[in-house]
Amino acid sequence: MTEWRDLTLAMNSLARDVHDVVQAASRGDFSRRIQLDGQDGFLNLLGGGVNDLLATTQTSLSAIGNALDALSRGDLRPRISVEMYGLFDEMKQRTNATFDQLGAIVRTIREASGDIHTASQEIAAGNADLSARTEQQAAALEETASSMEELTATVQQSAGNAAEARTLAADASTQAREGGQVVERVIATM
Repeated sequence: MTEWRDLTLAMNSLARDVHDVVQAASRGDFSRRIQLDGQDGFLNLLGGGVNDLLATTQTSLSAIGNALDALSRGDLRPRISVEMYGLFDEMKQRTNATFDQLGAIVRTIREASGDIHTASQEIAAGNADLSARTEQQAAALEETASSMEELTATVQQSAGNAAEARTLAADASTQAREGGQVVERVIATM
């Protein structure tokens, strides 16, 4: 009877410990453990199993939490390397795959921004070259316009000289005719 009473007291004590530890775990506190001192047999096995479950859960959640903390600081290097099983291992694999994918995205963005930087430098160099050629063309056009003005002035001067020469030639022709008539009269008079 004493053994039965001691077993009942031990089970009640363990039940309270399990209840307290499970309640703490349901609130996110996985640090508490069931005291196994003086427990043996079934009670030791049950308490040890609950403690192992809490430790495994705490280790898994802490590893994932640490990885997410690094991610929140922009650090994509950490990977979870703690040995895990079942659903915890699936969460570990997915977390590590997320870090790998984000790293690949960041590398792609860096490469694209490098390509954009290179292209913008090439465009700037092309613009500078185009600007220089445009300035050269403008200078050549200005020189051509100046030459055209000089040519126009020369043509106008030549046209003026030709008109004057025509007038002089007409005057000379008139004088030659008149001179010819004078000579004919002189001859006739002679």
